[in-house]
Amino acid sequence: MRVTIVLNGRLESLPPVLSVCHALAETGHHVHLITNLIEPENAGELREKGVKITTFRKHPDIRNTSLPVRACRWLSFRWQIWNLLRKEQYDFLWIASAETALLMGKRLLKERYVLQLHELYDTYPVRIRKLKPLAQKACLVFVPELNRGRIFRAWFDLPEFPVILPNKPYRHPRKRNIPLTNEKVKSVIEGLGRDAKIVLYQGGIGKERDLRPVARAVSELGSPWKLVIQGILMGNDEYTKDFLANYEYTLVPPVPAPKHLETAAHAYIGIAAYVHDSLNTEFCAPNKIYEYTGFGLPVIANDVAGLQDTIGRYRAGICINFATADTAEIKHCLEEIDTAYSGYAACAAEFYEACDLKAIIVTAFERLRNRK
Repeated sequence: MRVTIVLNGRLESLPPVLSVCHALAETGHHVHLITNLIEPENAGELREKGVKITTFRKHPDIRNTSLPVRACRWLSFRWQIWNLLRKEQYDFLWIASAETALLMGKRLLKERYVLQLHELYDTYPVRIRKLKPLAQKACLVFVPELNRGRIFRAWFDLPEFPVILPNKPYRHPRKRNIPLTNEKVKSVIEGLGRDAKIVLYQGGIGKERDLRPVARAVSELGSPWKLVIQGILMGNDEYTKDFLANYEYTLVPPVPAPKHLETAAHAYIGIAAYVHDSLNTEFCAPNKIYEYTGFGLPVIANDVAGLQDTIGRYRAGICINFATADTAEIKHCLEEIDTAYSGYAACAAEFYEACDLKAIIVTAFERLRNRK
């Protein structure tokens, strides 16, 4: 089938969309990716698989601009996309994010498309209201987590259950201690020493991802334990200022996906920290749990439902309430995993291998073929 993927944004900012590109290309579909930005290395690999890539101009950040300016930029995006699609022939559009769908507007309702939703947006009621008709008209809706599927079906009154497409990398090195190709990352990791037990957190740094309990525990354990963080600041609030100034950690510069997997290959334990402050975090579906477990890394996670149903269910690590656990309890989790490391690592690998993205894509597109 001829599938045109449309994404407003940088491809590497949504690794699940990169996985979709690879999966569709490798399952025999003719894929055209339309996006704002893509790293040259990722573009080269996709083109080798026959993926056509078109990039278009992205306007600067519009969040802090006036309403008329935002409206002009939204309309400009809409014009660019529909002008490109007018010249295309496709069987389906793959709308790769809620933001993309909303910016494309009601004209999308006349097309045959599938819709990929990454977040729950429960704190954005206007966005949910505007998404409803777009989700209802979609031939299929893809979401990354089972409970999110249940919630969206209820909110949007969907005629059928969404397809669960977990946020698992389509390609993963799987092998530990692979070469670090980014010189800055290499310098930091090698500087920790070969015997370092790296407790790694990858992702946004902010109050929604409270790392203070882990930082205190790793600091008290001392050498060879090291807390390593690779990510970007999510804000400049008091939490962030306090954490950056008063806690012990090693900061690794962020790199575009999938290069960040190289860092995870040198870790010992992964961290997944989500607070209980919204449905979106309670039923989280982080890429990182697959990125960690692909290397057989056990995970210490907060006890939100999305992590208990994955990491906890497979015994791929330990789920604990970061908000109430004291330093001794977090230390105990680290030491327990250290003592029974081979068992936790085997469960982590089992969790990773239980999901077959290619099979999910093939089954979903068989359903689409049958609707022609």
